Parts: sequence; structure tokens; C-alpha cells
Amino acid sequence: MPKIQDLPTLAAPDASEQIVVEHGGQTYRAQALAYLAAIGIAPTRDILLSLALGDQQPNWFTAAQVNFADTSGNLPASGSHALPVPDIYNNIPCWRLDCPANAIMDTVFTFTDLANLDVGDVISASIQPLYLTPSPAAGTGGASSCTFDLMQLRADRSSIAGGTMTGQLGTRDGLLVSPVNSLKNVAKVAEAAVLDFRLIIRNTGGTNARSLYFTLPFVGRGGMSTFRMPRKDPTLYLAGTSGNDKNNGALTAPLRSFGAAYKAIGEKGTIIITESGDYRVPAALATANKTSVKIGVAPGIKARVLGGVRLDELGPITKTPGYAKVYQVSHALLHSQVILGPPYPSIVGHLNGVNIIWQDGVVDLRTAISDEERHPLHRGRSHRLDHTRIMGQTAINTKTVSLAQIDALDYPAFYADESGALPTSAGVPTLYFTCSDGGDGRIASIYIPAQYNLFNAGDGTQEFDLSGLEILYFTRNVQARNWRSARLTDLYLCGSRQENIQWSDTRYTELSDCIALGSGLDAIGAHRYAADDRQVRHKMSGMWCAYSLDDTESVHEGCGGEAENFLYEYAGDRGVATAYGGRTVHRDGLIRKSGQWDLTTGEGFCAIEDPVGGDLPADRGAATEAIGYNIVVEGARRSFGVLGAADSRNRLTLYNCASINPVDEGATPVDPARPCCHLWVRGGTLSVPYGDLRFRGSAPKKVKVSGTIDIAAPLGVVDQ
Repeated sequence: MPKIQDLPTLAAPDASEQIVVEHGGQTYRAQALAYLAAIGIAPTRDILLSLALGDQQPNWFTAAQVNFADTSGNLPASGSHALPVPDIYNNIPCWRLDCPANAIMDTVFTFTDLANLDVGDVISASIQPLYLTPSPAAGTGGASSCTFDLMQLRADRSSIAGGTMTGQLGTRDGLLVSPVNSLKNVAKVAEAAVLDFRLIIRNTGGTNARSLYFTLPFVGRGGMSTFRMPRKDPTLYLAGTSGNDKNNGALTAPLRSFGAAYKAIGEKGTIIITESGDYRVPAALATANKTSVKIGVAPGIKARVLGGVRLDELGPITKTPGYAKVYQVSHALLHSQVILGPPYPSIVGHLNGVNIIWQDGVVDLRTAISDEERHPLHRGRSHRLDHTRIMGQTAINTKTVSLAQIDALDYPAFYADESGALPTSAGVPTLYFTCSDGGDGRIASIYIPAQYNLFNAGDGTQEFDLSGLEILYFTRNVQARNWRSARLTDLYLCGSRQENIQWSDTRYTELSDCIALGSGLDAIGAHRYAADDRQVRHKMSGMWCAYSLDDTESVHEGCGGEAENFLYEYAGDRGVATAYGGRTVHRDGLIRKSGQWDLTTGEGFCAIEDPVGGDLPADRGAATEAIGYNIVVEGARRSFGVLGAADSRNRLTLYNCASINPVDEGATPVDPARPCCHLWVRGGTLSVPYGDLRFRGSAPKKVKVSGTIDIAAPLGVVDQ
């Protein structure tokens, strides 16, 4: 691509002269006169170029600048003139166009991609003119004007009916006082693929040249005065307070909403959040039209990406008469497990019937970290949950005592009167709730998790990199499903209705230093639903997970990978559940207090084959395989286990591991066939090849229903 200074000055029109355009890594050429004729210009002299106007301008922008004779015959051909040149006006960096006396100057700026605009989306065009030099005293002066055309063209550059609009920049000498955005909210027409923005200066009736000082020409969505079309690998900036979705996303003109920034980057690009605060996302974000996306935060920024609905968005919250701690809110679409439908599709509910809504920003007093259990991966927290669970009371069956029951509990709870039968409900479905430490529900910020994920599934080609974000209250806070790869770093995730992180069908996922708390299902995990023979692999380090209602980590159906330096705590069911043909290796981990709910499983570290004795899907491995190095399981219902049929080939292999004080945390009675113990085997093999498994606690060491427990003798010591 020639630079501006390398372009020749043409002595005469030359039909062989080529337009050179770079776009999408490709170079295109076309005859100059054919191009100009296609957009209705018949020049006597022309110069064409690819013009990059600084960092704000996309690299697929091109411009053609033309002098031509007035078709009315009133003005002669103006002769050759200079291209836009960098200049400074009133200390503002800008560009300058010099229009000779008695001439018309037409500059065409072409934007070659309207792919991210849908039919009917509105666009606007403007330049920011700073000054049009008046005629000096020595000279006749003369009228001057600036107009521009916004032309929507087909891909072959043919015109479209209704595709051209004209705007006025100014008609007076000197400072142009009200020229910006003369064309606003122009709807994109069908078939439009190319946009031409033609700036026209008319210097008529005088003897002196006129100069227009202006900043960049811009075209964008909506009524904005700055450019915001997709750019190749752009970096867009997001500021939830000072930003505006009509901005162009530059560091000095950031966007405001998460969804707008996500759409504006097009297929690939980077979003950097520069202001702390909450960023609401009211619907799932599509990924199938993305290829490579990075989202992160500037240093020192705490950005929260939130789904779901706040209770005060359903209606006014009032104190329930006759009760010390109970508050209520009514909504026509309220049910015991579901609040569904516009404007906020949200849901509470879990397959085990445990329903949770969240009091945001108030630590859950039941999750205090004792000095004995403090761990570096807690990062200095006093409580495991920074937000308080308000538990649904599904066991309450008598409406007449329901409010008295939740009022008497020593932890926050809610009850849904979905039929509006209680006198205080007045025939309208009503949610009754209490807050942390008996607080005032009218000023509490309480969220119901969304009935949508932050991201929808991809088509197997997406590469996502997420770092430094706090993501809360979606169905899945990060659903990295069917992507090519996902890199998740330093994320804080809490309050998901299902998994905090799921990477099903994604070929490679890397998770580093993430926190996943308070999920309604597993904390993290993956399935393989695809029928092809892809490998679904992961690598994890520095993970801390706590208070999942189901397993902490659950990797299934031929998915596999490695995890090291992790802390898994207080799972409703299992700690690590490698299952149904999964294959994992774990190193240097502490698993604490698995089996917190009224379940009969609750293993800390296990390998499961299911359906019991059934065939696994083709090409997904013969059986489940899990290996643990330096794994400590403390306070689980059963520390280590394998489950399957009598002849299952699933295998759990342990090296230098320890089982500490198995205990039953759930309700009694416990299934006597599945007792609390250190080692539990029902089908498959539990192997300790070097005999280096250690025990502490009074629970039975080994309970075997079927299968094999193979503990070798400890290794000897080499004599000196």
C-alpha cells in the first residue's frame, strides 16, 4: 500500500489508474474511473488512496478525493489539489482540506463493511468541522458551503432506492457553529453492504482558496457523533458511569453497557472495563458470530457482570404486618420455583428441590472461616460467601404457618405463596422473605438468578479469554460450551442457578486462580454431548470452590484433564466426581466437608461409571479413570470411592493421599448400605500402588460392596 506522499500527482485522468484497498488482510484493486462512475462522480482530475487517519480510524477505511467541474457550467475545472493533510487548529490535532477559489471539492470516504448492522438499524454520519477559513480582506470573498451525502450501496456498488441522504455542514464564513450530525438515525436499507460518506466543499464567487479544518469523518450506529463501526481486532473501552453507548469505544470515549461493547467488537476484539461498578446483562450473549474475544479489567478495577432480577424490580417491597422479620413483594408471574417472563426471565430452583435467592453484598454469616480452616486460596476473606443465601422453604406445606416458620428461623429464608391465598397476598402471587440478621428487606439488594446464561453456546470455532471479572446470578455464570478454547483467569463467580463454570464440548479450557461459590448445581464441570470424536480437555490451577449444591468438580463422558493446587469445600454432594468415562489427574489438593445435603453419597474424591454396567458411548474410553497425587480429604461423608457395577473397569488410583475424619453432615437416618467411611467401593477398583494412603478418624477404613480395593505394601527405605 503506497503512503500518501508516494502517490503521484495526475496530469490528466487516467483510466488505467488503480484504486488500492486493503480489507481483511487482502488487497483489492479497481479502475479509478469505474469506481467514481459507480458512485456518480465524473472527475476531470482525481487522486485515490487508502487513507489511515490515525488510531481512531479502522484499517479498512478508504478515501477518494476529487476535483470536478460544476455540472451547471458556472465553475471551471479546479485543477489538482492536495489531499487532506494533518494540521492543528486552536491546539486541536485535525485535518485540513484546501479548496481552490471558484471550485468544488468532493472527498469520498468509503466504509466497506456494514455486516454488524441489521436491516432497520439506524446509522448517522458526521464530521467535526472546526473552522472554514473566511476570505481575507485582500480578495473578493465569496459564498462557501459544506454539505455531505450518506450513500448506502450494494456490494457491487450499485445504488439503492432511498439509499442516499444529504446533510448540511454550514453556510457561513468562519466558525461553523452547528454543523454536527446533520444526518441522524438513518435506517439501514435492505441489501446495503457499503457506505460512502461524501464531503463536499463549494468555494464559489471569490478569488481566494478556502480551507476546512476538521477532525475525523465518522459514521456510526444511532444518533452518535463519533465512529463506532466494527474494526479489525479493535480494543474497546467500557465505563459504566461515564461512558455512553453512542461513543466510539475509544479510551477517551468509552461505551457504557456490557452488551453494547460486546456487539461493537464484531467478530473479534478486546473489551477493557475501566470503571468499577455493576454491569447488568438482561439476556444471554450470542457467541456463534464471534471468533476471538478477550474481556478484562483495567488495573485496580472491580467490575461485576450481573444477571437476573432484583426483587425491587418486581414491585414495591413492603413489611408484612404481624411478623418481626418478614417482608413481601408481589408479581403476577411468581411461583414457588419460577419467576418467568418479561422483562426479566429469572428462576430459582434445583433438581434436589433446594431453592436460593441472594442478598447481594452482605456476607453469609453461616460461612465464617475459622482459624483452623484458613487457607491461602481464601485470599484473606473472613467468610466464604460474600453474599447471603436466602433459602427457599419447600418443606412448608401449610400456608397458615408458613410465615411464622420463616420468621422464627435463625437464617434468611423465603416462601412463595404462588396462588396468592394468604390474606396479606390479596389474591396476587407473593414472595415472602427474611434478610441476613433480620435486616430491613425494603433496602436490601436481593437477586433471583437468571433463567439464561451469560454466554450462549458456540459452533466450535470460538476462542474466549476472560480475566478479572466478577460474574454473578446467571443460570451458568460462564457457559463455555462448544468453543474451540476458553482461557479463564482470576474470575470470581457466585450465585449461579446451575454450574458456575461449564465447558462442555469445548476442546481446551484453561482455568487459573478462579473462585466459584454458591452454585445451584456443580461448581465447575464439563460434559461431552458432541457425537464426533473430539477431545474435551482442561487444565486448572489455583481454584477455590465452595458451597455448590451438587458436586464441586464433575467431569463426564470422555472429558478429561488436570488440576493442581486446589481447595474444594462444603459441597452438597461430592468433591471431585470424575464420571461416565471421564479421565482426570489431580495434584496437591484439599477437599473439605463434602456431602453437606441430605444425600447418601458425599464422597470427597471418586471415580464413577454409570449407567452401572452399561456401555459407554463409542470412542470415549473403556472406563472412568481418576488419579490423585497428594490429595487430602477432610470431613467428607466418604473420603475416597469408586462406584459402578461388580465388573466395572472404572479405576481410582491414589499416591500419597490422606483421609481425615469422615463424618455425616446430612440428616439421619443414613442408608446403612452406604455408610460413612474412609474408602468406599461398589464396583471398579480403588488402587494405592505404593501403600502410602494415611488415615485419621474412627470411621470404618474400608467398605466394599463389590469390586476391588488394592492397597500395596508401603515402599521400603533404601539402606545407607
